[in-house]
Amino acid sequence: MLALTATYILIVRARTNAVNMNQMEENLVSESDSSTDEEQHGITLPPTSTPLGVKVCAVLSIFVVGIALGGAGHTVYTTYWDKMKPGEMSAAGAFVSRIDLNASICESPWDYVCNNYEKNNYLTNSFILDTQVPQFVHALEMFEDDGAAGAAKLFYRQCKQSAPFQNTSACETAYDSETTLAELWKAGASHSGLTVGRTASPYRRGFRSLVILRDEMVNFVEYPTVVTLENDDCDLMLLAKALASTDNDEILVYGRVSEVCARWRDLQNSAFAVDGARMHAAEHCEASVRRLQTPLDCFLAAAKYWPQTNQPYMDDVNAVNVISTLRNWFHLVKAHILEMAKPLGKKVVAKIDAVSVEVGWNSQNLGSGPGSAVIGLTTADSILNLKAWAMQKDLSETVHVFPRFQMSAYAINAYYTSAENNVYLPAGLFALVSSLKGETIGQLASIIAHEIWHSIDPASIKYDEHGAPSDMMSNPARTKYNNLVDCIKTSEETVTEDFADYQAVSTIQIMAAAEQNHHVISTTAASYDTQDIALLSFASFWCTAAGPTAVNVTAGVSRDPHSLPRFRVEHSLAGAVDAQFGCKPVVQRCILE
Repeated sequence: MLALTATYILIVRARTNAVNMNQMEENLVSESDSSTDEEQHGITLPPTSTPLGVKVCAVLSIFVVGIALGGAGHTVYTTYWDKMKPGEMSAAGAFVSRIDLNASICESPWDYVCNNYEKNNYLTNSFILDTQVPQFVHALEMFEDDGAAGAAKLFYRQCKQSAPFQNTSACETAYDSETTLAELWKAGASHSGLTVGRTASPYRRGFRSLVILRDEMVNFVEYPTVVTLENDDCDLMLLAKALASTDNDEILVYGRVSEVCARWRDLQNSAFAVDGARMHAAEHCEASVRRLQTPLDCFLAAAKYWPQTNQPYMDDVNAVNVISTLRNWFHLVKAHILEMAKPLGKKVVAKIDAVSVEVGWNSQNLGSGPGSAVIGLTTADSILNLKAWAMQKDLSETVHVFPRFQMSAYAINAYYTSAENNVYLPAGLFALVSSLKGETIGQLASIIAHEIWHSIDPASIKYDEHGAPSDMMSNPARTKYNNLVDCIKTSEETVTEDFADYQAVSTIQIMAAAEQNHHVISTTAASYDTQDIALLSFASFWCTAAGPTAVNVTAGVSRDPHSLPRFRVEHSLAGAVDAQFGCKPVVQRCILE
């Protein structure tokens, strides 16, 4: 019963966010900014399998909730019962269901809010995707009702007919013995220990450069080295020429060029490198195809290569003023950060003040996938063809169309662009506008704050608002800044993201305190005010249904500048939880002073 109840509450909250949005945001000011660059930070959401029977669980849950809340309401909620609207009630119920009162908030905020994650039978492996499932299902229903034909429909039908037992035989024979490493990259295959692609250049506004890095390289504190014909010591420019159909006058290398060259020479000289890469690519292909287990999986895969697949949902939701709401929240969050950054001096404040925002629907801007990629083929064949098409388009595109970071129509990914001093917020983040103000602050506002703080993280602080190298601080301010970074830093590999996470929590603390307990949730076991709700909502946002290894391993084990979820939560909340919940001993919070 509890599992079904949690499922229903979650779905109701996602559907009622739009209803309660206007009353929450009536005092916010709307502005419009735009930008034309991209660089990925923050959250990227891959497609994930949804268990069969989701619709059945949701229907059965309606009756369970009616009994649980209707019969014992005053026992469960002893404060604000009569004042809470239906959307607030469902959000409060979902919030309480996440709490594990057998865990200690002081010993582990993660256990306190995440232990019940899998017990509650959430629909996917991540909290953010849980909030999106109703929208995905709605979009799928509209897609299936649309009588139009086309390659996207063909791919979806062929995938749906094969699920849940997808044939992966095409993956085994996709790369023959004559396939080279360069051809594998052009085929969109993951392999060989080097990553090759394009990304926004921090040095050339509006330009996307070819980038090469070792797969385990995670340190993005230092900006990449520009390699040209003049300083190319290991034929990286020849590799670029083989990969891209356009002329490349530079390559961006993250990490030490000597280490990338060493890896490249090993690959060229090893008798086993190509065979190993082909095997890895085939395994990657098989994993991609096996993930397509349900109609929803197939729909999201179609949306990846045909962004217009999700357009009916976008148009439907856009009617409730999603974009202006997210812009309003951006400016509210930025106003608090401007106050917090004053100890760092006028130049830093000016850069933060100049950070612009672009809100829109994620799109790859690759155009539509070619019909020839799917006609008369198996799902695996189609996936292989579409990956190759997308990779070759990516490698040949030097000047991007905004927003351009391989984000498909269902992705929820916010990011800060250093060259443009711009934050991009996907409109899908609107799902995080909750009926509970504290929850919106803890989730949506923390994401926005995270991206704004990236404008002065240890990598970006070296550049002014125009992207030019600059000495941004006086010596006293620089000392304050360095002390803050040293206090926060636990790893060179993740310092920029840890800085943004930590400062985001400091921001939501201030924002929640200003709300003067907009909502209070009081149960027979515990009571939570707006500040409690904000901090615990930040923690719950990162809950995953992963095993203990994935959530407990320390940072720096994969090519990702973000810390892993458990560390991300507990490090960012250090000191904040102590002060809010009266923990002993109190851990001192890192602050600008």
